Amino acid sequence: MNNLITTPPPSYADLELVPIQRQVPQPTGLEQLVAALYRQRLVIAIAMGLALLVAIILTVTSKPKYTAVASVPRAAGAAHFRRG
Repeated sequence: MNNLITTPPPSYADLELVPIQRQVPQPTGLEQLVAALYRQRLVIAIAMGLALLVAIILTVTSKPKYTAVASVPRAAGAAHFRRG
């Protein structure tokens, strides 16, 4: 047939593999806090909405605790004015 000679697979042992070194900055405390608030934004929005709703309901349904009464003293010789 033909006179092909099989060769062994190439060896990669001679290559030097160096991992890529990247500077990844660590997040600051403020960045972690903002990220946590962003992740929980739906829960926070629902809680704030419920608190606002409860405050509005309590404000509208509560009875006033005081009423103001005003009086103006008239001088003895002052003229009387009529409305109207």
